[in-house]
Amino acid sequence: MSELPKNIRAVIFDMDGVIVDSEHLHYETDSRIFEHFGITLQEKERHQFVGMSVQKFYETICSKYSPKLSPEYMIEFDRKYRAWYFRHAEIDANEHVVELLAHLKIKNIRTALASGSSPELIEIILRKISLSDTFEIVLSSEKVPRPKPWPDVFLRAAELLGVNPEECLVIEDSALGIQAARAAGMFSIGYKGKNNHHQDLSGADLTLESFQTICSLIK
Repeated sequence: MSELPKNIRAVIFDMDGVIVDSEHLHYETDSRIFEHFGITLQEKERHQFVGMSVQKFYETICSKYSPKLSPEYMIEFDRKYRAWYFRHAEIDANEHVVELLAHLKIKNIRTALASGSSPELIEIILRKISLSDTFEIVLSSEKVPRPKPWPDVFLRAAELLGVNPEECLVIEDSALGIQAARAAGMFSIGYKGKNNHHQDLSGADLTLESFQTICSLIK
């Protein structure tokens, strides 16, 4: 098995699909919104949107599938409906992720969460899984100039943690997230969760299916 760089001082987590198995909830939310507005997408077309920012998502959806709809209106509608849906959904932390976070704390490795979800949705999810006060830094891509696959959210997280990009390990489950981590000059782990929607993680430095394995690599 590959080893991690010796100089890792911080681990930056994506949220959806990494901290929580929530991709199926996003998929269901998207489906309901599409049905409400009469938007039809083929199944194979939907994979490209995993990990994409809500702004880019609706710019693409509106221009390609429903030009009469405004991206700004859709974003606001989505924000309110998705928050309502997730408040009432059953959400659990992924298996062994709490164990990994505890292990990192013991090893004095700093932690951040960098997600493409809205600040409101991040807060809802972390509160539901009792991890609201776990991460030193919690950052939404909405708070940086450019979303993934640009590296902005990861670079900002490293800056706030006070570490260099090359001292960071990023755990992602989407192709766009892996691209962002590589662009930031950070070591990346592609996490193959059970609902990763056939994401191409070949660009990651390491690909794993268990957080227990990551624990064993961080000695």
